[in-house]
Amino acid sequence: MKSLLRNIIVNSFALWLTSFLINGLVIKGGFDVILFGGIALTLMNLLVKPILSLLTLPLTIITMGLFSWLVNVAIIYLLTIFVSQISLTAYTFPGFNGGGISLPQISVPAFFTAVLVAFMISFISNSFAWLFRR
Repeated sequence: MKSLLRNIIVNSFALWLTSFLINGLVIKGGFDVILFGGIALTLMNLLVKPILSLLTLPLTIITMGLFSWLVNVAIIYLLTIFVSQISLTAYTFPGFNGGGISLPQISVPAFFTAVLVAFMISFISNSFAWLFRR
């Protein structure tokens, strides 16, 4: 039970931080929507993700694990279906100038925004899960 509650808190925080960092993940609402999204994401990671991973195992083996990212993208897409206040839109990276580095403004379509959001949520939640295990 404590592990489930910890996963809900970590996933809620990962959703909030990702929506703060990437303007392509739009959360319309307050803390209750973020908490409900964390609960939904935790349940989908516990129930749906193992089934999708098993069904896509041959493709994951052929691509040497790269297809597993698309399973995470599918989980994020399902989250936007089940929680209507959370949506994905096209993301525009504003660009960066500083320290001799210049990155131009880049527009990213919604699918690649979902890939980026899935990567960020996985990175944040795995980082905090690693910290909590210590």
